[in-house]
Amino acid sequence: MDKYFFQAVGEWIIRIFALLGGATGIFQIVEWFFSRPKIIGEVEQSIIATARQGDDNALVGAHLMLQLYVVNARVRPTTVRGWHLDAIVRRKRHNAEIWAIPDNFVLRHDNGNVINIDWASTRLYDKAAANLLEYGKGTRGWLRFVIRGLTGDDLRVGAKLTITIIDAVGKKHRIKYKTRQGEGELQYYPGAGIAVG
Repeated sequence: MDKYFFQAVGEWIIRIFALLGGATGIFQIVEWFFSRPKIIGEVEQSIIATARQGDDNALVGAHLMLQLYVVNARVRPTTVRGWHLDAIVRRKRHNAEIWAIPDNFVLRHDNGNVINIDWASTRLYDKAAANLLEYGKGTRGWLRFVIRGLTGDDLRVGAKLTITIIDAVGKKHRIKYKTRQGEGELQYYPGAGIAVG
């Protein structure tokens, strides 16, 4: 390659730089790219059970309550318009259905005792849809899923869960979680609606 080629390339770089508004324009492009929302988070705890219904106690599926903490790691705020969950159980992929958490929702331990959580005020799908997820401002709450045809025991064997968060403009953000056999008692987290004591 000769010197005229490099000279022409240099001239085009200068023209593009000027066309974009110099250093300010380049910084704006970089800022736009890196300011797009990026939702990150983790599953803080889970409640796994088997959902049954009717007089014959027919199996509905594996019932999963997930307490998530999510935060926007970028400058531009967003809201959440959807949630999706996939589970890999014994090398097979299952799609979960998101179920609403009614105002009067009651969840009981296997021994019949009520789990003391204010479910109505801690529905994550309501919190994240109604409030902007701003940079560094976390939101904590519960989501409810059912995976038809499985039992709670099926999920307790180390199922690999992928929670997909769909933001206001349709971008997908993923949180990975692996269930563990014999997960402990519920832990207290501020804003999770869990009664203390």
